[in-house]
Amino acid sequence: MGKKARLFRRILLILLFLIVLLLLAGTAAGLIAWHWYLPDWLATRLVPQLGRSFGQEKIELKIRRIGLTGADLEGFRLTDAEGGILSVDSIRADYAPRLPRDGKEMLRVENLTLSGAEIGVRWSNGKFALSGVSLDRLQQALAQSAEKPEAATVPPEEKSAGQVIIRRITLREMRLRLDYEGRVLLIPIEAVITPQDPAWNKIEAQLTLSPRGQNLYLQLDFDRTTGKLTAKTRTKLRLEALTGLTGIHPEGTLKFDLDLSAGITSDQIELAGFSHFMLDLTKDTTLPLHFERPITGEQRFSLRWNKQDNLVSAVASGSLPFPAFTASGVNVAAEAPIEWKLSLAGSADAIRIADAELTTGKITSEAYGCTLKAPLLRLYRAGGLFLLSGSGITIDNAAQKLAMREIAFTLPLPPTETNPGTLTAGSIQLDRSKIGSVSSTIQLRGRDFLLAGTCRSPLAPKAQLNFRGTFEPKSGATPEMLFEFNLPTYTPDKPLRLGNYVPSLGDAAANASLSLGGAVRLENGKLTTGLQVMLRNGFFRMPDSDLELSGLSLDLRFDDLFKLTTPPAQRLKIAKIRAGKINITDLEVHFEIESTSQVTIENAGFHWCGGELYMRPLRLRTNQQVWNTTFYCENINLATMLLELGIAPAGTVGDGTVFGKLPVRFDRKRGFFFDRSYLYSRPGTESHIAVSEPDKLLAGGGAVLKQTQLEFASEALRDFNYNWVKFHLQTEADQLVISLQFDGQPVGPLPFGYDEESGELRRDPTVKAHFQGIQLNINTRVPLNLLLNLNKRLQSII
Repeated sequence: MGKKARLFRRILLILLFLIVLLLLAGTAAGLIAWHWYLPDWLATRLVPQLGRSFGQEKIELKIRRIGLTGADLEGFRLTDAEGGILSVDSIRADYAPRLPRDGKEMLRVENLTLSGAEIGVRWSNGKFALSGVSLDRLQQALAQSAEKPEAATVPPEEKSAGQVIIRRITLREMRLRLDYEGRVLLIPIEAVITPQDPAWNKIEAQLTLSPRGQNLYLQLDFDRTTGKLTAKTRTKLRLEALTGLTGIHPEGTLKFDLDLSAGITSDQIELAGFSHFMLDLTKDTTLPLHFERPITGEQRFSLRWNKQDNLVSAVASGSLPFPAFTASGVNVAAEAPIEWKLSLAGSADAIRIADAELTTGKITSEAYGCTLKAPLLRLYRAGGLFLLSGSGITIDNAAQKLAMREIAFTLPLPPTETNPGTLTAGSIQLDRSKIGSVSSTIQLRGRDFLLAGTCRSPLAPKAQLNFRGTFEPKSGATPEMLFEFNLPTYTPDKPLRLGNYVPSLGDAAANASLSLGGAVRLENGKLTTGLQVMLRNGFFRMPDSDLELSGLSLDLRFDDLFKLTTPPAQRLKIAKIRAGKINITDLEVHFEIESTSQVTIENAGFHWCGGELYMRPLRLRTNQQVWNTTFYCENINLATMLLELGIAPAGTVGDGTVFGKLPVRFDRKRGFFFDRSYLYSRPGTESHIAVSEPDKLLAGGGAVLKQTQLEFASEALRDFNYNWVKFHLQTEADQLVISLQFDGQPVGPLPFGYDEESGELRRDPTVKAHFQGIQLNINTRVPLNLLLNLNKRLQSII
């Protein structure tokens, strides 16, 4: 028995040794297969086969290690037909195998880490593409897989048996390459995805996106059992870091917060959220707009998608305080906020805008001396079109006393030839008097806005000012604009009564043929303006002042309509001026308007009494009280001058001329008057004068002579030759003080003799004496009723 027991133990030991040896050999063979053949089989056969089943061209994968507690993979690459690549540098799985027991997990992956992934996303010509992945083939493969019936229905309790549990997924150094129409943005991404239960019914995810060094934080919570999703986003971006994507060069920061909640069921998806942002642009930003303070706003939105009928409805509403800004000398501000509401509706593949509205108001804009005020601006949808409208708008230029009232516009988006926008101004005013109204249309052609319209005036009911313009927006730069206007030659049917517009002009009337053309241009951020005015065959009558102008013409060109300046050598011509008995012809003035407060008369001249008068340059300033100038006189016919000044009676004739200076002064309080003037005849030339009724010359106006001297001078002036004459003239109060000195002799004998007792001449009808080398001195005064009346009228206008 003893021998048998020992033999049995020996045989048992041998069998146990053989079993151990077999186990060791099997383990060695398994390890060899696991480490040497399994990775190669997975990388070269299984993975490519799976890739082809999903329509992918080429899949590369290198398995560095597969162990009992973890695996390391590297060099994962997807390559599409166009050469695009989706790659992951490293994939690491840390796991713990477990024996299946009571339907529990067989493998628990504590952490699945993907490092160095690069994913390229491209949007070009309206198409989306993912580098390395053929989306069309993938979609076809998924559709075919969905159409195949399952071989057998697996009971739920069996599905859960032997499951793999992933406790966490970590993304490190992932790079998302966004290509939008050639503009590329590389976004590094870090993420941690953590399920809250083995079945992944509740999931938490934290993502950090870092485009160009900026950080965007995103937190997601999703409950599959209830279909509830919540998301929170917090970010603060430096705008200059996004230049390559946006194409513009802003400088500043954007702070953006988003809170989102969604409900997802088998029948529908509901979503609601709230966002808040603050945009702070620095003062030295390169944008053409400069904002006074940061721009803040908020947005609420909701969306519902009914999967059964595939209908989508969405509503978004929000508001922000109006961002006051300055752009190219234009200041814009508003008291009312900007508020908006947008509604979308339709099927998921054909969503349309059901309604939209945006309002703001109490806008004030200042530019180039003008102030614009708009009580309300509104964007809304009507008749299938989006319309931008405003009414009650006003524009004022206080310096020029110009104003536009009752401005209204309606602008379809976009305005087309069949649906153009309209722009009207019910009243254009000058010094609170209506001078015109405007109506126009607006349309969009390409990128350019086109404006065309007319302007009419109650001053000239049959006249029509035509205008047209183009406005071209520029991305990241000041827009360009050209506005042109013209008035074809227009002559009113009857003279205009000027007192209706300037009451101080009373019964004054005027008429002329008028034409004009001008333009306003904004180019390269510079605004230029110009206007050409032509007046022909004009006349002006002021009956109560006995003043009449005829043959009036004006060539006037403004090179700046805001400053109202002109180049030199502007011309004013008047063929004839009649003021009482005074007749002036061929007046021509060359001038320059240097500003609204200064005009320079470069030269002026006219013909009077057969001669010519001209003046040297004179600068007129509106803040002056007195203006002085001097008219230089040449070849003025003495007899005609005495007649027109009311000094000599009608019928006086003569061939003598005088030369000299005629100083003229204009005082705001007194009007026109003459300083002491000096006129004289040319030496060495004998001239003749014949005064009809010389007694009126000598007696009228208070000539101071003795009776005998008066009689002698009266007889001599009836027919008198003189070698020289001096004429002095000046204004005193309401009279013209005149001094005349003649040196010469009467043409014929005079009935005067010499009285030896008195030593004076005396009248003697029996005597016919010839006189030579006598001197006649005449001092007289003439009332200036015409000049006084004209001065009063000028003072009332000024």
